[in-house]
Amino acid sequence: MITLWNEFLAQQGAVFNEDKHSIAHFAMPDIERHVMRHGAVMTSLSATGLIRFSGEDAKTFLQSQLTQDVSLVTNEQAQLAAYCDPQGQVLGLGVLFLYNDAYYWQVARDTVPALLKRFKMFVMRSKVDCEDFSDLLPRFGYAGIHAAQDMLVLLNEKLPETVYAQHAIEQEGLSDIIAIRLPTAHPCALLIGTLPNIAHLWDRLETNGTPVGNADWDLMDLAFGLPQVTAANSGSTTAHLFNLDRLGAISFKKGCYPGQEVIARMQYRGKPTKRMMRFHTLASIAPEVGDEMTVSYGDNRTQTLTVVRSGADLNEGALLLAIASLKGVEDAQGEFFTEDGSSLLMEPMGYSLAD
Repeated sequence: MITLWNEFLAQQGAVFNEDKHSIAHFAMPDIERHVMRHGAVMTSLSATGLIRFSGEDAKTFLQSQLTQDVSLVTNEQAQLAAYCDPQGQVLGLGVLFLYNDAYYWQVARDTVPALLKRFKMFVMRSKVDCEDFSDLLPRFGYAGIHAAQDMLVLLNEKLPETVYAQHAIEQEGLSDIIAIRLPTAHPCALLIGTLPNIAHLWDRLETNGTPVGNADWDLMDLAFGLPQVTAANSGSTTAHLFNLDRLGAISFKKGCYPGQEVIARMQYRGKPTKRMMRFHTLASIAPEVGDEMTVSYGDNRTQTLTVVRSGADLNEGALLLAIASLKGVEDAQGEFFTEDGSSLLMEPMGYSLAD
């Protein structure tokens, strides 16, 4: 399925990276970056992984494994959910949604093998199948300041207004496609369906939208402050450090799941001394996930930031999400300096970290 989808995208001008899944650009990278600032953009999201959970016990099984209350996931509502180890370290993170009577969890592609292996250890006698569907269900995103208006004009369909709300497209020929509202600064839809309908929808939305590469698209998540759990940082960070409590990815009312005791203890009896924050620098840096950066402030004081994700800013320099000491940020008044003396300034995200 994904081969046919990628063939379609290649016909639209997609230039794939070496992994054959992620898209570098659509042959006009400079124009694409310009449109990112002002217009509607779209890209394939098949570079992400997708795990399918089916069977009569799928809901009960996921309720015992994920941080989210799975009863809240319906045909009208998706949710952000995480999977942790017993120590509360996050192993995977992504959007959980219901589609054609099965649950799907969209996560980083390179985490899928390890996650599947772990899930299958706990299936036991449950009537649930866990499968890698990364290459079997095409997905793309459409976003921009006028994205909701575009969908109304081009499709006569309203983009859901609340975060992670889900809606079935009712247009003839597009009836198997769903739209999920994603949390970005501008209206943003995750669109999911099968061929050829998903390709027809792409053609319709491309009337107003400009295709872009995955790195440009990811800047919207980065700017909003959404962490990314990949193979590089899976199992290395607890939920609160990733701000999952602030992002609504944790239910504190449901029953047990791996790591629940650790996460609940931090919520009710402790207080995080570190948090993931967004920073901007004019320096031309490209730190990798998990890299540690020593930054300075004040009178020869330093602290170490742990990089969660980063990307080249649309204008100049770089944006990054990094875990930092709350006390250090307060003392530095949000401004640090990299090793070459460039300013590293903390910026607001799409949600508050305040209690």
